[in-house]
Amino acid sequence: MRFNKKLSLLILNIIILCGVCSFITMEGKMKIEPSQIEEILRFFQEEGGKVNGTLLVAERDRVVIANGFGMADAELGQTNSVETEFLIGSISKQFTAAALLKSLYDQEKSLTPKLNNEELLQIINTQLHQPLRNFLPEDDPVWRGKIPSWLNEVTLHQLLCHTSGIPNYTADPSFNSFSKVDHNSVYDVVELFSCQKLEFTPGSKWNYSNSGYILLGIVVERISGFEIKEYFEKNIFNPLGMKSTFMPSKGRVSDLKKERPNLARGYAWDLFDANAPLKEQPMYENMIHAHTAGAIISSAEDLHRWNVALYENEEVLPKFLVDLMLEKHALIDPEATNIFYSYGLSIQQEPDLPLIGHNGGIPGYFSVLHYYPQQGITLVVLQNLTGNAEQQVTLQEELQMKFGELGSCDERYRLEDEYLKKNYPEMFQQEKTHNFANPLIEFFEKCWNEKQKSMTAEEK
Repeated sequence: MRFNKKLSLLILNIIILCGVCSFITMEGKMKIEPSQIEEILRFFQEEGGKVNGTLLVAERDRVVIANGFGMADAELGQTNSVETEFLIGSISKQFTAAALLKSLYDQEKSLTPKLNNEELLQIINTQLHQPLRNFLPEDDPVWRGKIPSWLNEVTLHQLLCHTSGIPNYTADPSFNSFSKVDHNSVYDVVELFSCQKLEFTPGSKWNYSNSGYILLGIVVERISGFEIKEYFEKNIFNPLGMKSTFMPSKGRVSDLKKERPNLARGYAWDLFDANAPLKEQPMYENMIHAHTAGAIISSAEDLHRWNVALYENEEVLPKFLVDLMLEKHALIDPEATNIFYSYGLSIQQEPDLPLIGHNGGIPGYFSVLHYYPQQGITLVVLQNLTGNAEQQVTLQEELQMKFGELGSCDERYRLEDEYLKKNYPEMFQQEKTHNFANPLIEFFEKCWNEKQKSMTAEEK
């Protein structure tokens, strides 16, 4: 992730002033001091940045800094804290991926208890590469009699790592009008894409698709016999003590606040007027539209607890399934040969500072959950402040009018980017000044890079 040049230079100065050795030990381990993080946020705010959300940084199970900033609910005078609940968007995907692997594992263990890990891995791997038809056959109610042409082509593995070719329903122009209606079933969402043709041959390329993760949640329900909301609670959230984490089956934030007073409201900045006051997000998403692709709600404390349980303590899955989950299954961008998608997570395979994580965005909220495995560091940033969703829809409609005939392709994305930068330059600047995750991520990168430069060949 990139940030403005002035801030990048400031971060480098902080590293020099604080001393790299106070952040990286001689053994090459990260050692974080709260004062360093606080200094970055202070300067970010002095430069006009707005911090509204929660930040948590931890070394394995030790929390180094955990603070809330700004308002969770301005009307009630409720401030953000590490216990405040936020919509986490696509960070939900790693929970869905883990739930699928766990449901397959539990099913096989119950059928044949004497299987060893190697045998279980082989069976689960085979199941992941079977067609979706084996799990959601033609007569499954999810299809409502409209059988996809690709039902026998697409596999669970391809759904997990975004190589299925199924169109992304949230990128469809019809989704804007669809999302304004309060639907009662996730099957309504499936209808948006079930009859569409594949965008490419399954397994031949990577293209992010929320559609696949909607289907994976339904597969977990079929395997386990539980509704997905129940499955998460019984098998993941409750056992891990994630008391602030849940997946609503439907409803918008205004509805959910009645039962979850700790839930932060989402706020919006004006895309076109930097001086306009912040206001509550005018258009919340109905959680049934996001479902297992992005409907989970959580807190900074709980997400740290999840990272420790998944990566450190094997409390979520046995190690051989965590290893399978974290394999570099698909290259995201052929031009960036070090960034991969695993199951519900992206992996940046830098030789000195590998990173596992995911971002999440949903109207009113932006979230980051990163894990640096060599150093055991967790970074959680939860923001309840994003661009105005209604204005974003208007922009999407404008782009569709101008470039829609090109379909979904890299050329269209390039032209759209150029058009927005030329016609709405202030929008890009606002994105920088409202996202306080960026300078923190750069801080980690620059600290580590400086340490690497100062090390001798023998130390490396």
